[in-house]
Amino acid sequence: MFRDRVPTDRRRYKQAVTTAVRESVPSGVSKDKGMFANRIKSVDMEALAERSSRFVAAAPLADPSPHASDGIPAADAISAGSHPEAAPPGLLRRILSRLDPWRGKKMWEAEKALLWERLEGLAGDVRMMGFRYAEESRARDATIAALNEELAKRDRVIVRLRGDLQFQRRRLNRFDRDGNLPVPADPPAIRPRPGEDIYLAFEDRFRGSIDDIKGRLRPYLDRVRAHLPALPGRPLLDVGCGRGEWLELLAEAGLESYGVDTNEHAVAFCAQRGLQARRADVLAHLGTLPEGALGAISAFHVIEHLPLEVLRAFLEEARRTLVPGGILMLESPNPESIKVGATTFHYDPTHLRPIPPQLADFFAEQAGFADIEVLRLNPYPDSSLVTEQSETASKLNELMFGPQDYAVIARKQ
Repeated sequence: MFRDRVPTDRRRYKQAVTTAVRESVPSGVSKDKGMFANRIKSVDMEALAERSSRFVAAAPLADPSPHASDGIPAADAISAGSHPEAAPPGLLRRILSRLDPWRGKKMWEAEKALLWERLEGLAGDVRMMGFRYAEESRARDATIAALNEELAKRDRVIVRLRGDLQFQRRRLNRFDRDGNLPVPADPPAIRPRPGEDIYLAFEDRFRGSIDDIKGRLRPYLDRVRAHLPALPGRPLLDVGCGRGEWLELLAEAGLESYGVDTNEHAVAFCAQRGLQARRADVLAHLGTLPEGALGAISAFHVIEHLPLEVLRAFLEEARRTLVPGGILMLESPNPESIKVGATTFHYDPTHLRPIPPQLADFFAEQAGFADIEVLRLNPYPDSSLVTEQSETASKLNELMFGPQDYAVIARKQ
């Protein structure tokens, strides 16, 4: 009963469609249920489709708005011509399927073809948008990479300028304090030091044979071999060349190099072996060189012999005489190993104090060098280690028998 009193939108819609169909059927045709059979030939399908489309446009099947009207549109609203011309294909096809199955099937196939055509068009649009997005992403990534590279170049320039500024400030401070430049024009004569006459025998006993030292220094050769040929006319200077093991490796590799040492016996020994070495104080020699004259500087087991002020002056002069991009290579006994710091370091009576690798890194940074690397080298042989398999034994081996030497490799920006 309630259903009869309050008809739903679907019932109203059905009544309106039925009214539209009846008005389209001629008066001589029966209006019973058989009117929808395929045997009816006199129905005006064009008029029926037009009236159905006008009705649906005026009164849609479902209106999600809560303020939708509950009444059926008036006849003048249905017959008005101000509505969309195209009827909803689903409704029209369902009506035609009942009245004329063949024509309804054709319309369904047309709708299906139209739908696939639209889907293919949408898929093409999506692909085109994907291609455009990918192209824009590549262009954006290339721009970002170029900007990052430019920022990295500017950062390197800033680091180099800061190092130059610090270097010049320190030189000015020493000039104001001393009244003259740190390296005089005529360096004083080098006086022999006690024990120089036994230097070669000392090296053989406590440091190792020439072949042993050449084996330890060989890992540096790859860095220098890739670096020096790019700087023609800029040789490598080996400070404290000693018996000339490093100079011999460089000569065998065909790299231009020479050494300086204050020990006349070491310089004479190098000369006997056909190596270029000269007797000179390192600061005095560097003071005679113009800026950017050297491609690389090496100082193996030298910095532990220098007083603090001489060490800092040496690093600053090394940076001045290196060409931009030149490298500095330092090696020193590693006091992080207890055996080195407590015992083997003191085998050489000319050693002043151990310099931990962190301190050497700091001094190189303060001198204006960049791209600083610290490498731990030359661990003790396995025969020196505690063989017990325990955490305590492992920690003891690390503290007592760690790497015997360390290297600091830095670059002038």
